[in-house]
Amino acid sequence: MGTPPIWQEFEAERKPDLRRDVYLQDIHCVSSLCKAYFRELPDPLLTYRLYDKFAEAVAVQLEPERLVKILEVLQELPIPNYKTLEFLMRHLVHMASFSAQTNMHARNLAIVWAPNLLRSKDIEASGFNGTAAFMEVRVQSIVVEFILTHVDQLFGGAALSGGEVESGWRSLPGTRASGSPEDLMPRPLPYHLPSILQAGDGPPQMRPYHTIIEIAEHK
Repeated sequence: MGTPPIWQEFEAERKPDLRRDVYLQDIHCVSSLCKAYFRELPDPLLTYRLYDKFAEAVAVQLEPERLVKILEVLQELPIPNYKTLEFLMRHLVHMASFSAQTNMHARNLAIVWAPNLLRSKDIEASGFNGTAAFMEVRVQSIVVEFILTHVDQLFGGAALSGGEVESGWRSLPGTRASGSPEDLMPRPLPYHLPSILQAGDGPPQMRPYHTIIEIAEHK
């Protein structure tokens, strides 16, 4: 299989015309390109270094405590990673608002996006064999789904319940800031976002593979 046309456009540093038939005939070409970009980063967006901390955070049973733990790990991200993650998560929240038509609710979006954002270097080095690789799939999807369904609490816009923890951008250590505090504030996106998304059914049971998504029985 050759390189998709839209990939060729970007590799040639050209701006693709998405109105062309070659792109209109493949509605997934843009999302595939975006996922490929994140998948091929030398260090994942959520970083190899923080994989174990994310896994430990989502293992916390009580949601208020889990929110605090996830927020603490997010604050360890480099600022460019943090800002990119926030924008991507808010965009996916917007995509999930069309789930009645697309079937891509928060859980399914997490399943297809998670392997591109969070990975374990140790598991990759082992060749993805055994129980550890199986567990990685679960950790990936749970972490991304939890972030996706708690965007306002984690990135600003809603208070964390059960504590006095401030919004993520306010809690970033001053030594990490590259500009004024205003530079770290969440910027409004050019579309309306739903105030809250419901997680699937809380942390799910073991899932077989990240490529399996939930399909509604009705069409």
